[in-house]
Amino acid sequence: MESHKEVQHYDPIEKKLLHSQIHKAQKFIDNNCLEKLGDRVYICKPLPGYNKTKYTIEKKDEIWICNCQGFKAHCNCSHVQAILIKEGGLHQ
Repeated sequence: MESHKEVQHYDPIEKKLLHSQIHKAQKFIDNNCLEKLGDRVYICKPLPGYNKTKYTIEKKDEIWICNCQGFKAHCNCSHVQAILIKEGGLHQ
């Protein structure tokens, strides 16, 4: 795994997010972090060297919902985007 600096993160010096959410989503796919538990449930394992948290993503009423802080704040996150890319519902 490349440095965590290659994954979307907040840079306090530049005071902005570096790298796109899609870029981060692709990292989850490339590092085999997504594990499908059923038709409507995935877990996203941590990116090695980046974070330590495992997230659960569930499909409710045809909408993917994640238990991460980004989804809670913005109703969107890189974990959901990774699933959409993997399932062919989101093109880069």
